Amino acid sequence: MNAQQAIDLLHRIVRFGVVGILNNLGGYLLFLLITALGVDPKLTVAVFYPLALLINYLTHAKYSFRHHNIDVRTGLRFVAVNGVGLLTNILLLYVFVDRLHYRHEIVQLVAIFVVGFELFFLNSLFVFRGQAAEPHESTAPLQDLSSGSAEGPRAADADARGPAAP
Repeated sequence: MNAQQAIDLLHRIVRFGVVGILNNLGGYLLFLLITALGVDPKLTVAVFYPLALLINYLTHAKYSFRHHNIDVRTGLRFVAVNGVGLLTNILLLYVFVDRLHYRHEIVQLVAIFVVGFELFFLNSLFVFRGQAAEPHESTAPLQDLSSGSAEGPRAADADARGPAAP
């Protein structure tokens, strides 16, 4: 991995973290509200996970991974990866709440981070693989010059993919 790839990875991790924090803050507050009304924590997670999944797919595709081609195959891979995340989340609740008797509010807060790390790596490997994040504006001219082309290496890629999405 060269320096530019490391910087791009760091930017992607930061974007993933910011989007994840915003998405999960809303989800966690909803979790607290619903469980305060007496609904079982595992049922709450199972019911609201699909809605969170859709919101996460759209926001992570657009902002975290800068993936502009929303398609069925990518969506199905995202659902599969998040199915693993759901199972991890429910397993953590089962073990730490039902068996070890920790407070569900604390366990779910920790689970957000555990599952978040799991999902970043699984999404990078299986969902948005080969999807390089767009270069940072300050580095784009350098990349274009290094390609030996006025338009840069992305011009050929864009021609192969067809017109870019707005």
